[in-house]
Amino acid sequence: MRRILIPVDSTTPVETMLRAVVARRRDGATESVHLLNVQAPLTAYVTQFVGRQSVAGFQRELGEKAMAAIRRRFDAAGIPYTAHFCVGDVAATIGEAARDLRASEILMGLDQEGWWDSLTTWLQINRLRRYATVPVVVVVAPPADLVPAFGGIGTSVPR
Repeated sequence: MRRILIPVDSTTPVETMLRAVVARRRDGATESVHLLNVQAPLTAYVTQFVGRQSVAGFQRELGEKAMAAIRRRFDAAGIPYTAHFCVGDVAATIGEAARDLRASEILMGLDQEGWWDSLTTWLQINRLRRYATVPVVVVVAPPADLVPAFGGIGTSVPR
């Protein structure tokens, strides 16, 4: 059974990830989907002036905001998932979470919006590959004009 880990931040292409999960669930071999948001730790300079609970609450709030869109979409599509929030080095924490959750793959989405976003995503993926013990699968969003403009989640092409 396949366990999927999806690192989520505010730039995650929600529809692309939804399509990828639906496609993987069709074969019935997907056991679970895990959404993971990792917040980078704040510097010691900040934490010396702000209490740990305030910092933890702030980071949790940022994580909730980053994950809100994908959670709404997965809920609407009826896809069960488990949400996880962590603080640490992003790439190392994702790799560690994949091991701890016994994920069989890490899915990362790439929108075709702009070259800068694409470049930063590829740099993150390259760094993650150093820590991951499972395949890192990059799911690229199709151009907007190829996505069917009808209800549902756009996982089939009208005939």
